[in-house]
Amino acid sequence: MLTFKQKSDFNNASTYLEKYIALNDSLYNQSRNTQIALLENKYNGVKINLLIKEGELKDKEIRSQQQKTLVSIGGLLVFIGFAFLLYRGNKRTRLINEKLEEKNKEIIDRGEKLRLQAEALAQLNLTKDKLFSIISHDLRAPLNSLSGLLELNERGFINESEFKVHIVELSKNTNRTKELLSNLLHWSSAQLKKERPTPEKFSLKNCVDSVVMLYEKQTGEKAIRVINQVSSEWVWADPDMVSLVLRNLFSNALKFCKPHGSITIGSAAEIDQVKCFVKDDGVGISKKNLAQLFSGEMVSTKGTANEGGTGLGLQLCIEFIQKNGGQLWADSEVAVGSTFWFTLPMP
Repeated sequence: MLTFKQKSDFNNASTYLEKYIALNDSLYNQSRNTQIALLENKYNGVKINLLIKEGELKDKEIRSQQQKTLVSIGGLLVFIGFAFLLYRGNKRTRLINEKLEEKNKEIIDRGEKLRLQAEALAQLNLTKDKLFSIISHDLRAPLNSLSGLLELNERGFINESEFKVHIVELSKNTNRTKELLSNLLHWSSAQLKKERPTPEKFSLKNCVDSVVMLYEKQTGEKAIRVINQVSSEWVWADPDMVSLVLRNLFSNALKFCKPHGSITIGSAAEIDQVKCFVKDDGVGISKKNLAQLFSGEMVSTKGTANEGGTGLGLQLCIEFIQKNGGQLWADSEVAVGSTFWFTLPMP
């Protein structure tokens, strides 16, 4: 069988050649597509395997992460539980400590109250001892003198002129005893009853004038010149307490003033208080004795006319001035004289 080429039929030969080429290309493309499809399938299979493995790794990682999370949560729960137990323990310990502190404070308070009560009892005992000492010595002596004089007079051992001479001295002793008794009553009342002042507005000058008038006889006997320089200030204090302070200070000035000496009483208004002073030109007080006077001790010395004392008056003055919101102090020089100062609030 002859081919179209052999027959020289180039048209058909060319046609069938083109068909052959087209068919061959088609077969080639089909083969190539098949190979591509196979390669794609193979690639997809590998990819799927990789995805599966990746998924497994992810799952494994997730499970590991979940385990770590569970462990962390478990640890956190354990820590929270431990912290809660520790908190409860600390809270209980704190409550116990607070109760112990309250008990300790209560014990300390009771101890402090007992200490204060013991100090108050000791002060009361000291007050009682001082009272008995003053009563037994300073009050008994003038009463014994009076009793002895009366007994001598009754028995006729002294005549009328001698009796009158002793009466003058007994009169002085009686006045001092009366003043001492007044101080004693005020002091014991202040110590035992914790007397409180009853302040009111009053004229300091009127109070001083009354005190000076009260001691006219004693100042005349020693020929003491009294210089009253107190102006018309008003003060806010207990008038009875202030009067007792002035009586004691004036009496002490009179006691230590030499015959024909002078006592000066003065005052001056300051910002919110009045400063008052009682000055004498008497024997003065040494620094040692002056320090003792303001240390709480009852120091007493004889006056220029052998006047006695107990030291009780000055202690009353210090206490009463302080109770009325003021201060009391003194300046003194031996053989020159003394000045006692005190302050009182203004109304």
